[in-house]
Amino acid sequence: VKDVDKDARCTRKEKSQLLVFGYTRETFAAQDIKHHILPKDVIQLFHTYYFESWQAIWSSVHKGTQMKLSEDDLKCTSSSYYMSCRGRDPITEGMCVEWTTQYYIGSGITLGVIKGNIEDGKLKDENNYSHGADTLKHVYGVDNCSNTIYYGSDFKHRYIDETVMPIKNFNKPGLISRNAEERMRIVVDFKKGENATMTYYYNGKALTPKDQSYTWELPQIGREEAWYMFVDFESVPSWAKIV
Repeated sequence: VKDVDKDARCTRKEKSQLLVFGYTRETFAAQDIKHHILPKDVIQLFHTYYFESWQAIWSSVHKGTQMKLSEDDLKCTSSSYYMSCRGRDPITEGMCVEWTTQYYIGSGITLGVIKGNIEDGKLKDENNYSHGADTLKHVYGVDNCSNTIYYGSDFKHRYIDETVMPIKNFNKPGLISRNAEERMRIVVDFKKGENATMTYYYNGKALTPKDQSYTWELPQIGREEAWYMFVDFESVPSWAKIV
């Protein structure tokens, strides 16, 4: 166990896997088991470590001071200007997740993901979610303005044009304010050994160029980093609900 903890090359999933295998060998040796049938408690350990659950809910910790969550953490409501909130669960390598956000905005909104560090299974997050997306690091997402995006710390609230664009041929209409029926579906596909991709569906329609297959590719992240769903409100009244 000590060697596993000290091995910085192992991800938290790999550490868990090594511990489970070690526990299995120890159990077999202690009971002098000669066959290859795993005990039920060991099988449960495999399920716990291999099948990491993910739930589309907002974080009750990593949010603006004037951002209020519903009892089930599915809806976040801002009572002040420039409030942000991120998701609770990390999107790690090997996952493909999606969520649909129904929202109401006074004026501005940013919908997408934010990058965070994971240490010993916990996020180390130094962001202040009470000052708006323009002050945060590693935000990737669409703005309410047409064809305006956030793409990391150096590309914030920028219009995509022919001179500078980390994402080419992106076609996003402006999002409508003060309409509680607006919805945005986001799919993040983080395949093993590849960069994660993010696809938007605005009121059921994919945001893609005409007659083209489009994929928004997120940048490469470290072994101890993950993506989290993210929302930012510019003004009030504004809210976002996972549906």
